[in-house]
Amino acid sequence: MRSCLVAFGMLLLNAFALGAQSRAAAAESNRYWISADRRDTVRYRDPAEADVLGALAQRVDDARLVDSVLAHASEKVGLEGLSVVFRPCGTANAFYYSRTDRIVLCAELLRDFARLMHAEGNSDALGVSLDALRFTAAHEIGHAVIARYQLPITGDEEIAADEFAAWLLDQSGEKAELINTDVLFIAQALHEDVTYSQAVEAHGLAGQRQARLHCWVVVMPDYQSEDAERLGKCMASTARAQRTWATLLAPHRPLRAAAQ
Repeated sequence: MRSCLVAFGMLLLNAFALGAQSRAAAAESNRYWISADRRDTVRYRDPAEADVLGALAQRVDDARLVDSVLAHASEKVGLEGLSVVFRPCGTANAFYYSRTDRIVLCAELLRDFARLMHAEGNSDALGVSLDALRFTAAHEIGHAVIARYQLPITGDEEIAADEFAAWLLDQSGEKAELINTDVLFIAQALHEDVTYSQAVEAHGLAGQRQARLHCWVVVMPDYQSEDAERLGKCMASTARAQRTWATLLAPHRPLRAAAQ
């Protein structure tokens, strides 16, 4: 009886070993994409998916998206040593890692943005998506600013990070990022599955984010608003946000930015 149990145990061990070997072999055969800093890899079973994400990475490089976002953040709020990486993550998201002072923008997020805008029939789906990714990068920089400078934020930090992103992009003078992110949020809201878990998710509903961001759009000089009451409220809220962020960041802003 004991010899039978031993034999059965050996059979199980061999099966587990063979399974591990086959999984390792399968993993090695998968297509993979390596980030620019070569510290992270994500493997894909579908070669076409790897090609799509690789092509998006090339477009991000061509647009100098990471460099431009970092340069503008450095000019306005300092943050020396902060790094931003665009790479596949296995999930459509973006992250700020305070311990390493690093932002990761996931290629899958840009892919999902572009697919949504294409499905909506937008003629510049990738351009809109790249602008929305710039907003996402600015949002994550907002988390970095709050963490590094220990800013006294009240309420939800995700809402504060969205407001910071709008403020930072507004400071750049280029309004397309705000307009196109507004467009993307509207599309997300139209397709959103409004469940309890989605409603209490950290970033909130896309419709809620769009409503807050839209104020930064309607106050633009060229925007034609038919709702005078809405325009007045937006002018007041964006002016308050401008003053608040300027005050919070005044001790930390580079001298050139503070003088502007």
